[in-house]
Amino acid sequence: SKTLDSKIESIQLRTQDFYDNHQIETLLGTEVTEVDFEKKQVKLSTAVTLPYTKLVIATGCTPRKPNIEGLNLKNVSYLRTHDDASAIGEAINEHAKIVVVGSSFIGK
Repeated sequence: SKTLDSKIESIQLRTQDFYDNHQIETLLGTEVTEVDFEKKQVKLSTAVTLPYTKLVIATGCTPRKPNIEGLNLKNVSYLRTHDDASAIGEAINEHAKIVVVGSSFIGK
């Protein structure tokens, strides 16, 4: 079953403790300006250069907005971030009728 639970802990793949316990450094909201694959280094927008052993590139995404009349209406939302889920959760009640258009875990 699918429920709209806007608690960040319920939708996180891993907690920060997991990353800390496995010595995985996370730099959220950090912009990488250059990757040197030969030297295994990334350069940040702050001019800091960091070495890496393994690199995960997680760029996020932007929801695809289909060409459907009415997408600009007040009650049309996109579910991509925790803030999106929280806003939807605050806007609905137990008697709400909701249509989900999408793919992956959101639209199935």
